[in-house]
Amino acid sequence: MEENNLRSMKLAISAFFLLTAAPVFAGAISIGQWYTGSWLEGGAGTTVGACSGVCPYVASAETFEDPGTGPWTFVAGSGGALLTVTDLQFDGDSFTINDFGAFVGNTNGIVSTYVECELDGVVCLADAAFSHGTFLFGPGAHSLSIVVLAQTNGFVDGSVAFRLDGSAVPEPATFGLMGLGLAGLMAARKRFAR
Repeated sequence: MEENNLRSMKLAISAFFLLTAAPVFAGAISIGQWYTGSWLEGGAGTTVGACSGVCPYVASAETFEDPGTGPWTFVAGSGGALLTVTDLQFDGDSFTINDFGAFVGNTNGIVSTYVECELDGVVCLADAAFSHGTFLFGPGAHSLSIVVLAQTNGFVDGSVAFRLDGSAVPEPATFGLMGLGLAGLMAARKRFAR
């Protein structure tokens, strides 16, 4: 009997660590972090993906991370989250922002004058020659995708920088998994105590 209790406890502990260690969503992004995404071919209508050779990583004041393959998921806290998006590299690109595939808004449209912004999202955001926008996301889970709306600079590739600001909370599914693991531990503890 004691051997069964010990086995149950080991199983519950293993399940808890396996379930809580695995990410709930692939492509999760963090509040307060700058990211850069890119597209290599296609222009208008192309969904921005993971960073590639055209993405900058050097900036004057910020670190830019590769967000991985989208769509990118996040959970906004009770105050929501503000998404800032800006064109990078050469001016002339504008973007459509989607949440779970539903339209959120567009960045402002800019006709290219072949201005370059030093591959720095902070510099590009401050330059009126570059398309940018801010978008408010309410509390809860979101699935962000960015699609090239227009590309007037003559290139077939490009890059974009984006950042979320606001409050973040652990994803609801994480709470569920943690609760399940803790319940398993409590059940195993009760059996073991007998």
